[in-house]
Amino acid sequence: MDYLSILYWWIFLFLLGLINYPFSFILLRKNSDRGYGLSKIISLLLISYILLLGSSLKLFPFTIYSSLSALLLLVFVNTLIFLKNKREIIRDTKLTIRLIIFQEILFSSALLFWSFIKMHNPDIRSLEKFMDYGFINSILKSPWQPAQDMWFAGGKINYYYFGHFYTAVATRLSFLPSSITYNLMLSTILGFLVNGAYSLVHTIFSSLPKGINKKAVSAGIISFLLVSFAGNFHTPIYAFQKGIDKYWYPDATRFIGYNPDTNDKTIHEFPLYSFVVSDLHAHLLGIPIVILYLSFLFMIFGSSENITFRKRIPFLLFPGFLFGLMFMTNTWDFASYMLITGVCLVMSRISLFKDIGNISQAVYDISLNIIILLVIGLITALPFILNFESIAEGVQFVTSRSPVWQLLILWGLPILLLVFFSAFIIAKKKAEKSDLFILGLLVSSILLIIIPEIIYVKDIYIASHYRANTMFKITYQAFVIGYLSSGYVALRIITGIKNIPFRILSTTVFTLLFSAMLTYPFFAVNSYFDKLENKTGLNGETWIKNTYPSTYRAIEYLRNTVSEQKIITEASGNSYTDYNVISSYTGLPTIQGWFVHEWLWRGSAELPSERVSDLEILYTSKNINEVKKIIEKYKVNYLIYGFFEKEKYPNNNELLIDSLGEIVFTDGDTTIYSVDY
Repeated sequence: MDYLSILYWWIFLFLLGLINYPFSFILLRKNSDRGYGLSKIISLLLISYILLLGSSLKLFPFTIYSSLSALLLLVFVNTLIFLKNKREIIRDTKLTIRLIIFQEILFSSALLFWSFIKMHNPDIRSLEKFMDYGFINSILKSPWQPAQDMWFAGGKINYYYFGHFYTAVATRLSFLPSSITYNLMLSTILGFLVNGAYSLVHTIFSSLPKGINKKAVSAGIISFLLVSFAGNFHTPIYAFQKGIDKYWYPDATRFIGYNPDTNDKTIHEFPLYSFVVSDLHAHLLGIPIVILYLSFLFMIFGSSENITFRKRIPFLLFPGFLFGLMFMTNTWDFASYMLITGVCLVMSRISLFKDIGNISQAVYDISLNIIILLVIGLITALPFILNFESIAEGVQFVTSRSPVWQLLILWGLPILLLVFFSAFIIAKKKAEKSDLFILGLLVSSILLIIIPEIIYVKDIYIASHYRANTMFKITYQAFVIGYLSSGYVALRIITGIKNIPFRILSTTVFTLLFSAMLTYPFFAVNSYFDKLENKTGLNGETWIKNTYPSTYRAIEYLRNTVSEQKIITEASGNSYTDYNVISSYTGLPTIQGWFVHEWLWRGSAELPSERVSDLEILYTSKNINEVKKIIEKYKVNYLIYGFFEKEKYPNNNELLIDSLGEIVFTDGDTTIYSVDY
């Protein structure tokens, strides 16, 4: 059954990509694969944005009918594009058919591979999974966006949620349950990353002069392997010291501030760690968008400096649109890629800077491009911005910095790549356009590593974790673009060295470096997925059927009987516990969910604290008027009294609760009351 779900999901995504191929072709006709490898991403993003725009502006609700209508609109537009460009599309597709087939094999293999891995631990439980799953289910439950926050009844989701939205769209269009699509989307994002990385690096390497570009396939393969599956130097160094059986894979992401122990605790994750721990979180959901944007950035990079203003706006329209999607998916990426864009554009105009007379032209050209991208991006993100309250408290200077030796362990590879490649370019005394683009990515990567050593964005995390979030979100993209450059740098240097002994030496060095990075999956997969010995399937809710059977049946009842986002009550719990599983799994808002999360999203502990107190009154007060007042205050429709409520409130008012409304569900230790607020 699980493999049939994978096949069905692949067919769904294949058709999405095929439908949108003409549009992708027009956008990315200069790519080696003519945009095919990125067509699935573009299709899903376009449909999702149409639906978000319509449901945010109250033009039409987010339903299966509007979703199918958006899909049909995409079919119609692409049919027109195909008919207008039929000859060119057919001709170029025939020329690149082998590459297109290879791209589809890559995507399918990644999808199947990670889905198989996920079958060995599909549980939507622990870490941030309740939050991510709750957002998806809340969106599916609500016809209008932003949906109600499942952990803050009456309040809207105050988080960058577009990634969760496009997951909900894929869930709705595929007709699969969210308990399965949650895990399939993880595999899909890996497929998007593999496809996108290969497509980009193959395209960049193919732009080199004839004779050099024959290694484009190898460059693309190396890059997607490293950006998708590699770790950092922490693993080969510390696994050797500790012993293979004692190495704990999360240490590679919790190093600065932890070993040795200091008051400067940081987070420095990377894609494979994200795939392993399986949080469908903003930084992971943003990967398809940033990978897609980099393809357009390379196109902008190679454009003429003298492009007219009239042509510039349509040229930058879709990249600017992607900027807006970044803002709504993971706002940190918006800032990071503004910097990356600026650095790469400077590299693209570097010849102009050699002549003092052309400096003003270069500055104007770069500034205008960035301003246009920024304006288009902000206009795109308006439906989100108008409903979002920033939780940041400004930018401040750091009070402590990371030891250099620890920075080298974590991000030594992009640093070495920059050193090696710079030396190669200097020795050659000539740089191709694509060389400068890769240099721009590597320089950007280093700058992103340096920034958290200077400034940080202040949020609720204080004391020893004050810059953890900043380092996490910014250096994540430093890893992506740094490792993405690896295949190009390695093959460019190896093929560019004429001296045989030096070529052998460089090949050996790169092989050892890359092999060291690829030791991480062995530890991470074996540990998190229990050496792949226990396969339970793709359904992320199987665990709750076994652990809390009555709670699960209550969830099923609410799903089947409550069509809109009616208000429920359940005990408020601490973050990363099993509390608030019902609101997460149904998308029905409870009065107060995970406390620290709502503290972060609301910018203050005051409001969630008040709601925690109100819940305690509701479940423990012997005064019926007090209890009814709480029900009225939050417009409660269903009161849940089950395992977690009995555990949280041992001095409960069970007899009083029985008098509040009609029992509509009872099973084991769980009862649901329908209350007329």
